[in-house]
Order: sequence, then structure tokens, then C-alpha cells
Amino acid sequence: MLPLYAVPVKKGKAIATLLNITEPPLELTRQLLEADAYSAFQPDRKGSFPIHIAASAGKLSAVIVLVTMFPGCAGLRDSDGRTSVHVAAKKKRHDIVAYACQTPALSTILNKQDIEGNTALHLAIEVGDWWIFACLFVNKQVDLNLPNKKKHTPLELSVNTIPTGLYCLLNSRILIQETLIAANAARGIFRRDAGMDQYCPQSEAEDEEKGSAIVSNSTQFLSVGLVLITTMAFGATFALPGGYIADDHTNGGMPTLARVKQFQGFMMANTLAFFCSSLAVLSLVFAGTPTVELPMRYMHYNISIWLSLNAVGSLAIAFAIAVYIMITPVAAKTSLAVIVVILSIGILHSPSITEKFAVLLLVLCIRPGILPVLRSSISKVMVLMCWPLIVIFGWQEFSSRYR
Repeated sequence: MLPLYAVPVKKGKAIATLLNITEPPLELTRQLLEADAYSAFQPDRKGSFPIHIAASAGKLSAVIVLVTMFPGCAGLRDSDGRTSVHVAAKKKRHDIVAYACQTPALSTILNKQDIEGNTALHLAIEVGDWWIFACLFVNKQVDLNLPNKKKHTPLELSVNTIPTGLYCLLNSRILIQETLIAANAARGIFRRDAGMDQYCPQSEAEDEEKGSAIVSNSTQFLSVGLVLITTMAFGATFALPGGYIADDHTNGGMPTLARVKQFQGFMMANTLAFFCSSLAVLSLVFAGTPTVELPMRYMHYNISIWLSLNAVGSLAIAFAIAVYIMITPVAAKTSLAVIVVILSIGILHSPSITEKFAVLLLVLCIRPGILPVLRSSISKVMVLMCWPLIVIFGWQEFSSRYR
């Protein structure tokens, strides 16, 4: 976990310091329960039992002590008919939900419904927490098709709780919906527009205005980065690794390393970085123009994001190949270390995105299986993201064999 340089602070809540590594043992809780066992089953004025309070506060140690000493308190319900797993899902207490999913003795409460018919899975989808949803999803005893009293299945609820707008592909609510669709979860049978106003009260005009503002603001920041990538790729084309052959020699003015196998891969990677970033800038021009209709702006915005990711990846590959060409003959270990550093920084630069995508593949392979994942759109997305690697190293091998 990376350190927090900007720490979010909420009034009335203590910050998580670097020294607070683990939760201290709750010996006092254990002593109180040993002295008065009835206290574990005593509700407060709002109908919440101690296990609900512990789950709401995120005190995993207290939950473990209560469940270990008094297994019967795990199924206690508050005034809303919710168990401790309901409360933990509603409050986004990931560790407590994970403990409940990993404890066989608590499997019987995972599908329990509150007075509104919602299970813990419904509440996880309602709050849009991907990590809690993933914990419940991988547990095969959790029912993915159980409707609540409004006849909303988890998939139906995930569809209705996403407001109209523009979202990242790895947005938690998008991932939840895609995962349920990949698992062939059922939707309820009723009017599709019945619950839309409840979850999405904005009008169509407000949605379009909001979407237009999001695209316009995003294009300003993206265009600056893409122009820098285009400039670097253009400059690297005429500042090749190894330099040029002197004019008074044979093939004067040609690149010195033109016949090296990896040089062909460098040129292809640099070319892809230049053209992908250039086309992404053009797409951003369309996306940021208010006179263009909104669906077309969305399309060009998505194209620019896809091309910009390909441009960044191609530029990183070009840099790694250039380092390999220049340093390997004299310091092979150093060149290998540089490549490892580039890959590591690329992965650690966006740990949440990498972790989300890895968890997505893991939960899909555990429950639906590998074949449904390969048949889904996820495999297509992976191909669209990895095609520069195929082109770069494919051309490198092809050009070295058929000169």
C-alpha cells in the first residue's frame, strides 16, 4: 500500500496514522462477555445488537470475539431486519464482509434478507463498493438471482443505480454490472422504467449538460499530455539510439544500428507512439467541440483514451528497447534492471486500476469459469489494449527473418 501524501480527514473521525498498523486486541470486550454473556444479546434503543455496532464501526476483532464466544449472535437482526453482514456491506467494511465470506459457520446468513428484501449483495451493489461485491460474488453460496420486495435482482439493481453519464471502464458500478452479466445473473420481470426515477432523478437535459461539461473539462488535461507524447516520439525519430553512419563511409547518413534486430522493434514502437498520440489529439478536438452532438463526442472521447493508452505503452516499449540496444553489449545486467524498473513503475503507478482488473479476472475465473470470460467482451478489451505489443514484436521478428 502506497503512503498517503494527501490525507482525507472527516470531522469527528481520527486519522489512520502510519503507526496504527494493526487493531489492538480487545481483551476488555472478552472480559465483559465472560462476566455477562447476556450482554451480547442485549439491543440498544435503536434495536442494534453489539455485533451490529462492531460491524458498523469496522471492529473486526470484536466481531470475531462475539462470533467465537457466541455463534448465535451472528444471525441477530436489528430493527431493519439486517444482520451484521448487511450493516458491514452498507458501511463499506470490507474486512468484516471478507471474514463472513471466509467463515463456513457464517454462510447461512449471507443470503438473509432485511425487511425490504435486500441481501448483503443488494446493499453492496447499492453503495457501489467493488471490493465488498467481489467478496460476496466469489462465495458460491451467495444467491445472485434473489429479488428483493421491489422485485429487483442484484443485476437489475446494478442497472438502475448507475446514473446517466460518462464513466471509466473500471468504475466500480460498471465492473459490478459487467461481472453479473458475465455470470448470467437474471433480471427481474417488470416495467423497465418503473424504478428509474427513484435512482436517476435527473432530467435528460441535465444529463446532457453534465456529460458535455465532463468531456470538455477532461479534454483540456488530456490534450496537454498527448502533445508531450507526440513531441517526444517525433524527436526520438531523428535522435536514434547509436547515432548515424558518417558521411564518408558506406551508407553514410544511415542509422548505425539499422541491421540490429531490436532496432526494428524500436522504430515500430516509436511510430505507433507518434501516430496514436497524433490521432488521439484529433479525436480530442472533436470531443471538446460543443457544436458536435454528444454521442459523437462520447465516441471520440473513448477513442482518444484508447489511443492515448496505446501511445504511452508504445513509448515506454520504445524506451526499453533503446536502453536494451545501447547498454546490453557492455552492461547486460544494467539493461535488464532498467527494463524491470520500467515494468514495475508502470504497474505500481496505478495500483488501484491494476488491482481492480486483476480481481475482476480472478472472481470471474472462480465463479463463471474461464470459457465464459474468454467469450465475453473482457477478452476483446484485453486484445485492444495489448495490440501494440503484438505489432511491435511481431514486426521485429518478421523484419529480422525476411529482409
